[in-house]
Amino acid sequence: MGFYGAIYKIFSRPVRAIWRTEAVGAENIPEGGALLISNHTSLTDVLVLEVALRRQIRFMAKRELFRIPLLSQLIRALGAYPVDRGGA
Repeated sequence: MGFYGAIYKIFSRPVRAIWRTEAVGAENIPEGGALLISNHTSLTDVLVLEVALRRQIRFMAKRELFRIPLLSQLIRALGAYPVDRGGA
């Protein structure tokens, strides 16, 4: 199962219970990969999107978050990668 699978198993039920997630049109997202663009309105966006789509998603995260030792390890393990918001 791996780290991502374990975290998903722990958090998916509570997230579904709290936010009652539903992905309309998720069957149209190709299995091989796609670019998903969503509004980022809160810290819960990542959890809700992951749980609603029922698949692992890779997220861009601002580079500054990767300077925080434990947070950096956690978000890297969950598939995030750093982005310089001020650069190209």
